[in-house]
Amino acid sequence: MMSYYPAERITLRWYKKIAIHILQICLINSHILYCKNIKKINLYDYRLSIMIALLSANKTQTHPTQDRKSTRLN
Repeated sequence: MMSYYPAERITLRWYKKIAIHILQICLINSHILYCKNIKKINLYDYRLSIMIALLSANKTQTHPTQDRKSTRLN
């Protein structure tokens, strides 16, 4: 199943290839469990829904910003 979405060839660093490979294995395992227990969905749509959920979770987190004018000394 991982051969449909090859990501290891993006980078040449061996440690990045291993990290990407482990993430892909985790994603495929979670897809199998999701299909078995909750709902049948193809791998592409599952990956897309995971990416959208992660990106929307990142947008909802707010980081405190400082007012630049108040930090300057006149």
